[in-house]
This record gives sequence, C-alpha cells and structure tokens, in this order.
Amino acid sequence: MFFVQTQAAAVFDIDCDYDFEIIQDDNGEGCMTLSVRRMELAKAWDRCREAQADDAALTGEVLSVNRGGLLVEVEKLRGFVPQSHIGVRTLNREELIGQQLPFKFIEVDEEKNRLVLSHRLATDMVSAEGLEVGDVVEGMVQAVKPYGAFVDVGGQSGLLHISQISHERIVAVENVLSPGDRIKVLVMSKDAEKGRLSLSTKKLEQNHGDMLRNPAAVFETAEDMGRQFREKMQAAEGVVMSVDEA
Repeated sequence: MFFVQTQAAAVFDIDCDYDFEIIQDDNGEGCMTLSVRRMELAKAWDRCREAQADDAALTGEVLSVNRGGLLVEVEKLRGFVPQSHIGVRTLNREELIGQQLPFKFIEVDEEKNRLVLSHRLATDMVSAEGLEVGDVVEGMVQAVKPYGAFVDVGGQSGLLHISQISHERIVAVENVLSPGDRIKVLVMSKDAEKGRLSLSTKKLEQNHGDMLRNPAAVFETAEDMGRQFREKMQAAEGVVMSVDEA
C-alpha cells in the first residue's frame, strides 16, 4: 500500500498515471516512500539541457528583481538572469515581475543547482533581422561547449554545432575553436519562433578537414562556398517547384 502525503489533492488528479521514484523500500509494514517531485525535477533539468544544446529559447516567469538581475522560473526551476542579459529597457524593472519572457541558457548545472539564463540572447534571436539562410557572416566565438560553440554574429547569437564544424570527426570542440576567435560562418537555418539560429563552417570547406588543418583557407574562400551553397539550394527549390507544378 502506498500513502501520498501533504496536500495530494492539489498535486494529483484521480485516475491519472504518474511516475514515482522510490525513496525508501518496504518498511516491513507494506509501506513504501515515493517521490514524484524528484522525477519531475530530473525531467525539468533534462528539458533545460536539451534547450541549451539546441540553442532554443524557453518561456519563463520573472519572480523578482535585484541589483544583479532577475530571479526567474523556467520549467519549474529557479534561475538567474544577469543584468547584462536583460533584453528589455525599462526605467522600473519591477514592472517585469510576473511577466512571461523567453530565455536562453548560459549555464545548466544540475549538480550545483545552478541555472543562468539570458533574455537578451533570446530576443536577439527572435528579431534576427537582416540574416537569411545561405548568408556568410563574420562573427566571434562567445563560448565553447561539448556540443558546439556559440557565435556572436552582429549582436545575434547562433549555435555552431560540433557536427557542423567540419566534414571530419571532431573529438573536442576546444581543440578547434576558442572564445574570442574571429571566424566566418554560413547561416544554415533561422527559426524566429523558437529563437534559434544554426550556423555551419562545414559547408564552407573546400576540402574535408580544412577547418582542422587550415581554417584561414576556409575563411578566405567562404563567400565563394556560400554562393555555391545558395545556388544548390535554389536549384533544389526549383526541382521541388517543378514537381509540384507537374
């Protein structure tokens, strides 16, 4: 027999299924201690990590403000937005309390219970005006992660995923890129609704592995490779249109 304690009616619906984590096995009297909160928190951290890896924005609520920034709740987790990453200008930041805003993730550390977010990066991506798929732009590497690098292109942040750095396999991103590096990237996709900008240097390689052995050559011919990419993209679109018309 299982007993659910503390205001269960406010949390659970009758006849609904829930996942529980076993905190304590059978105590000998047929009772077992379970936790649904731990399971939900674990799922919330997973969703935040996935959003960070995808360079996607999630919506959260502003709970309070202080001199350093904002305290927010995203996916039922408490996080902090530094003042430099508040993307809205207001004379009275108290007006932000209770508002639902988009946020991107700067740091997701479940072990340290640390969640650092950015509203500015999310709003930059939502606006993302002036950039189109196939454009070649120059940017600066902001941060390097195991799954890729975040690149600032004209004040907008995009993700250069590890799979889009080179045609050759990369073991560690930090072996190829470092914060502060100036690079050229190709805009692979732009999703304003999800606040996502995907970049590629792989598509700019004339020879497989140039980004590992001779990145300067990649950047020197980047515009030509970008033009070829756009021509292929336009040709593919033309084939699709012909099939639809037929």
